[in-house]
Amino acid sequence: MKKKNYVKIGEFRNHCSAYLRRVQAGEDIIICDRQEPLAKVIPLNREKKKTKLNIIKPKVKGALKNLKPVDIKAEIDVVSILRELRGDR
Repeated sequence: MKKKNYVKIGEFRNHCSAYLRRVQAGEDIIICDRQEPLAKVIPLNREKKKTKLNIIKPKVKGALKNLKPVDIKAEIDVVSILRELRGDR
């Protein structure tokens, strides 16, 4: 896991080029407003992480006994899911 770099808005504004070079080199930069994370700057060329979900075969009897586990490869956008669940909150 990459080291997260936190920087205040003013520091980022004053040294924007230097921080963007670090992002280009692969670092994540988190911009904070009064110690509250506000934005995250990440490299555009980074591949999205793919999460592999494994479904465990349960102990069952009857017709379900012949089912096999399924590997699901999906990109999960947790923020979108939370926004959808929370609605207008």
